[in-house]
Amino acid sequence: MSLHRIALIVLALALAAVLFFFSHVAAAASTDDVRARIGNAGCTICHHDETEPRASGDAPPLAPSFADIARRYRGQPGAEGRLAKIVVAGADPRQRHWKDRLEFTSMGANAPRVSKAEARAYVRWILARP
Repeated sequence: MSLHRIALIVLALALAAVLFFFSHVAAAASTDDVRARIGNAGCTICHHDETEPRASGDAPPLAPSFADIARRYRGQPGAEGRLAKIVVAGADPRQRHWKDRLEFTSMGANAPRVSKAEARAYVRWILARP
């Protein structure tokens, strides 16, 4: 193998490593950005990152934690679209899918404050949580 070919291979590998690194940095930045936007939209008034422990007799949480939502819906076909629709339009109080686990019976609409695209980004971030 010629020295020129080896140099090209090394250069290609270095470029691939740099692109890989920066794609992860960009993903982390966009993840932090989405989390900040979720907070700015007011979602964290009711929803918390993790399930908070409750003492006996405590009132139930206002809304499911992001971790609870992720555990319940991650991997379900169509979950992203269904949840994004709930974020924008609100939840039907007759379909209490968190029955007896929350203080609120349904989530109110967030439109026009939260667009469909933003709602999808929020839900994607929630479902991608570990």
